[in-house]
Amino acid sequence: MILKKLFQSPLLFFAGEAYEGSVLSTVEDAATQARSRTWGTVESVQQLFLALSQVISCSEGFSIMGFYSQVILPRLLDWSLSDATLAKYRQALLADVQGEVLEIGFGTGLNLAYYPPHINKITVIDSNPGMNSLAKKRIRDSNKAVAHYVLSSESLPMAENSFDSVVSTWTLCSIANVEQALKEIYRVLKPGGKFFFVEHGLSDNPKVQTWQHRLTPIQKVIADGCHLDRNIEQIVKGQFSQVEIEQFTPEKMPDLVTHLYRGVATKPLA
Repeated sequence: MILKKLFQSPLLFFAGEAYEGSVLSTVEDAATQARSRTWGTVESVQQLFLALSQVISCSEGFSIMGFYSQVILPRLLDWSLSDATLAKYRQALLADVQGEVLEIGFGTGLNLAYYPPHINKITVIDSNPGMNSLAKKRIRDSNKAVAHYVLSSESLPMAENSFDSVVSTWTLCSIANVEQALKEIYRVLKPGGKFFFVEHGLSDNPKVQTWQHRLTPIQKVIADGCHLDRNIEQIVKGQFSQVEIEQFTPEKMPDLVTHLYRGVATKPLA
């Protein structure tokens, strides 16, 4: 369970110690309270947000784009997004990727192991330089040639019609101008090229949506701009006319943070 792994993660305690121990007891208390609750409930998610936001608020001199964003957050994301259930979705999504490939939001490189054997070269970007240390190890261990750049997907330097496939996993939630990023994805795709994505976003349950809207301002701070309440289907269809998409929440995972959108959008041939 993603949330359970996060609360049990030693990274929360490392974060406290890194700030002279000033927040260690706060995080321990929050985690203890959260463990006593039912995993996957709104209360347990609120407790996660409380614990992480208190780490940040007690940082005394470190900014969200500094130590937390570039040291703590990459390891938290790597820990939580390496969940075995999510790995199955990665593998299924990437099975049909073809030709020249661009991955946006490469993060710590969790997708790299799931690209099919016929993909030998990948161009990847991520806007957070703190992801590099973890990503570089996976790149070294891979048998694929990886061109890795620290770039924003809102302004890609690649020429138009450059790629057969563009991949995004758990990334569209955190791009500041996500509509502009979709325009760039569309631009760099070749005619007939495909945009492969699996993202979390707005639930189809109105009660859950209410909490997603309430908690998104906190989530944006503790998760480097991540929105809980983006309607990914609407966003993708705002740029692509040909979209195959499904929405679902994995079993035993909270709808609040793991309502998923999985699909493929195609750029027309003409």
